[in-house]
Amino acid sequence: MLSPTYFPLKYWMYPIGNTPAVNLLRDIPASDGKEETLQVLCLACGDPRSILFTLWSELGQDTKRRYHVTCCDIEPAILARNVVLLTLINDRPLSKHDVKSHSFWNLFYHMLISNSDLATLQEHTGKLLIASETLQTWLESSYGDYLQFTNEATLAELRHYWSQYVSVDVSPKSKIDVSIRDGMSKRVKEIGTSTFAHGLRSAGFLWLSGLEMLSHTYRSYWKTGVAGGNTADCTKLGQKSHVNPMFAVSSSPLGEFAVHYGSDPLLGFHLTETFRRLYHCGEKDSLAA
Repeated sequence: MLSPTYFPLKYWMYPIGNTPAVNLLRDIPASDGKEETLQVLCLACGDPRSILFTLWSELGQDTKRRYHVTCCDIEPAILARNVVLLTLINDRPLSKHDVKSHSFWNLFYHMLISNSDLATLQEHTGKLLIASETLQTWLESSYGDYLQFTNEATLAELRHYWSQYVSVDVSPKSKIDVSIRDGMSKRVKEIGTSTFAHGLRSAGFLWLSGLEMLSHTYRSYWKTGVAGGNTADCTKLGQKSHVNPMFAVSSSPLGEFAVHYGSDPLLGFHLTETFRRLYHCGEKDSLAA
């Protein structure tokens, strides 16, 4: 069947959302206690922040709802990332002291990661590769209970990206390592000490108070490769960091830096309450912490 062709003159990858998460069911009447399945279609879905925020918003309600969410995106690497995150969350041990769970945030939001984070990613994507040999093996795996694919072609496309997460060379001075770090350094020079209004929607009515702080965390993200330039995460990363394959691998030619220049992990969150508490306590410089 003939369909419109999308031809990007300049390729950008949007690995993380740049607007606050929304409740996809905000206009749906509250459940009356009856069993029902809500069908949600997310076109150009991007990352799963709104799906997770929607499920969080439904917590505590007396509901027997089931949710069936169908997602699509023009960039298969986005879907590959999303599946990694959702399956990591589902596979996590039910322990308050699970160390690996801290890697989930790092893998999804940090452009530079530690040895242990990289090992977690490679171990987990190895499981996905085993489960995704065919559409049938996927459906028979533990992941098939809650994540399905519309066809074999989609699964094969995502499998291609998972295999690269395992095999791509992100060692120091490798082609991808040099490309990503050079791209980050170039963006840092472009940013300089400028103030940006890109985080106003996340800060809500406290946007004026958060203007400089969000500009600082944005500059720090591109300088350090760590969300908000968080001091503790930067310390753990040390000098032995690796480029994150989940940011390096996309539809762009392998090794080409394609992460969009406006990317900032904090923009996907609702920060009004955070700013209110920080300013009430007088801790104006603690957002990234």
